[in-house]
This record gives sequence, C-alpha cells and structure tokens, in this order.
Amino acid sequence: MYIIKTSANNYKIRIRIPDRLKNVFNKCEINKSLKTKSYKDAIIKSKPIIKLYRKIELLSDTGICDLSELSELVKKFNDRFNLSNPSTTVMNNKKIKTHKECLEECLEEFKQYYLDESVVTSKRVSVVNFLEDVFLPVIDSNTPIKLSDFKKLLEVKKTLQELPKRNIQQYRELSVEQLLKMTIPTEDRITNATLHFYFANIKRFYSYCLAQRYIDVNPTDFITIKLESDSQQEREPFTKDEVSQLFNMFDKEDIGVRDILYCFAYSGLRTSELWKSKLKYDKDNSIWYFDLTNKSLKLKTLSSYRIVPLHKHLVDLGIPDRLNESLKRYKQDFIQKRFNNVIKTQITDSDKKVMYSLRHTLATELKYLKVDSLVISEILGHSHEGMTMSRYASKYPLGILKEAIDKLEF
Repeated sequence: MYIIKTSANNYKIRIRIPDRLKNVFNKCEINKSLKTKSYKDAIIKSKPIIKLYRKIELLSDTGICDLSELSELVKKFNDRFNLSNPSTTVMNNKKIKTHKECLEECLEEFKQYYLDESVVTSKRVSVVNFLEDVFLPVIDSNTPIKLSDFKKLLEVKKTLQELPKRNIQQYRELSVEQLLKMTIPTEDRITNATLHFYFANIKRFYSYCLAQRYIDVNPTDFITIKLESDSQQEREPFTKDEVSQLFNMFDKEDIGVRDILYCFAYSGLRTSELWKSKLKYDKDNSIWYFDLTNKSLKLKTLSSYRIVPLHKHLVDLGIPDRLNESLKRYKQDFIQKRFNNVIKTQITDSDKKVMYSLRHTLATELKYLKVDSLVISEILGHSHEGMTMSRYASKYPLGILKEAIDKLEF
C-alpha cells in the first residue's frame, strides 16, 4: 500500500491486490484519489479504506467467508469509497499506459523500495532524478509502454550518447530538452561509463514495468554498453616527472591560475568541488582546510561531503590569502580548458591524461606512500566498506587527514 503524490500534487492511495483476491475485486490494484495536497490529511483519509480492505483480506485468508460473501463485501467496499469504476489495471482489459503514467506510478515505489533496502539517499535520489529529468524527455513520455522494444531502446541509446558531460560549464544549467536541440561536439559527449550508468537506471524502471505486467519483456536485457575492462583506464595518473614539468608550467601562469592548479594537484578535489568548497581555518590545530560539508551543496556522492586539509606547500605559497579572489576571477571551464588544451599538451599527447588525472595522481602517490586506504578514500570523497560515512562530517580527525596529505612530495 502506498500514499502517492500525483502530477497535480494531490495524494492518492494505491493498493496492489494479491493474486488470491484479483478475481473477487476484478482488478489488479486500487487507485483512489484522496483529494488533498496535505500528506497528513491523506493519511487520515486513507485509514478507513485500509481498514476495510484489511478486513476483506483477513476474511479471505481465514476462510470464514465463501466467494459469494466476499464478492458482496467487495461490492460494499467499492460503493462506499466510489471504486466501482474499472481500474486502469483491470485484468482482462488493461489500459495501455504511457511512459509518463508508468513512471509517475513507480517513482514512489522506487523510493519506498530503496528505503526498505537501506540504499543510501544519494543513490535513490540519483535514480529518481535521472528518470524524471533525463529519461522521460528522451523516451518521449507519450509513447505507449507496450511499444518499448529493442528498436526503441536503441534509439534511446543513440540519443543519450549525444548528450554532453554535465561538468562542462556551458551545459550545466540547460535542460535535456534544450540539449537535444543542440549539436554537441564529440569531445564534450558523455563517456560509455556514464551511458552504462544511465542504462542501469533505465533497467530498474523496465524491471518494475515487467513485474506490473505493463510490458511482456524487458527491452534493456538486449542492450549492451561496451566498457573498458578497467574503469581506471579512462584516466591515467601523471608520472612524477610529468608532475614536475607541469609545476614548472604552472609557475609561468598568472598567479591566480597557478594557485588553482596547485590546489587540484595537492588536494585531489573533483573539478567542480574547488569552487563549491569554503576555505576555513581551524585555530585549535592551526590547519587550513577545504570545507565541503554544507548540506545544500550538490555533490557527486554521499561520501563527497567532507573536509580536505590544505597541503603544507599550498600554505607556504600563501594561497589561502588569495584563493577566494582567484576563484571569483577564473571559472571552472576556463581553468579546465587551459590545462587540457594548452598546458598538458606540452607534456603529453595522451587522451587519458587530463586535469582530472591530477586526482588520480594524488591517489596513486598516497597509495605508494602506504597511507591507509580508508584515509585516502575519505580525502578523495570515495565511499568504502568498513566505515559508515556521515554525510556532513569527516570520520577522521582533521589532524590525521593533514598528516596523510602532507606526506605528498612531488
């Protein structure tokens, strides 16, 4: 049983009828508008419906009533709550649902399922947001769900492949509908790893539709996404010699650009995280750190909400005094293009070595220095087993993280 908010922001109750009672109710489920936008009122209004339905279930399970008596009770149930009209899921006369109708109905069930399975909030939100914001505009929400076949999903795959990476500044605020009208350069398009992630979410949706018998087969079962054998192959760390050459080039840049690039090299922050972080100072321990614990920030994962201490070299360069102004002056897109198209091309022509590779470099060097893997994971904002990560605070004391990151000696 679910209390679901409709597209009109009203609440309705949905009861899935078990197989043993489908012939008595002559439907697969009950959908009843509660005619309220208040969740509290919806709970109150749903109680008499649930109570009487539970009574019918109990009488059926105990065998106290025969079929004719149960049918009479169901008739009274339908009449009392104005449920006599055929459901959209009558067994012998199913309405062919559109993608929009199916998705609206299943989203609340997805949320409830993830809650029951103790799936982290970030994953649940990620799946739901993708289905609402990306999948529906691409699939064409008015398409009947029954027509979702292999051919249709191949079209979806082709369309998704043409979408851009969302970490590129010029695309970040645009809707999928707007992006679909643009011609995205090949180098700006999503990777196969992202496409694989998208189809994993789509498969969850169609698995639900299959369970509900809206479709006869899950079309995503026949779609394959070719991935590299090792995800790390998508980005390679720079060698120490290459880092040394990069630093020499950083020093020739404007001081603001230099400061920002050094911050990436010595912090392991994701590209967008530097601009989202707050630079703070812990007086008790005399430690500068990047603060990414603000709950209003939109970060990649649950573990991304963390603190990262500044390396001693960044402090020695006086970066804390200038960084805020530098970040206001230079935007993420400019720094990324400056590094990838001008600076690193003078060091290597490898497509797998880009500005993001500085993050991989830091992780690799800390590993070589035998820093505890859990500490490395926390610095990078990676989730890991063996520790329940809080969303808004570090699990390791700032001093331990500082000691680990200061071991870096490029």
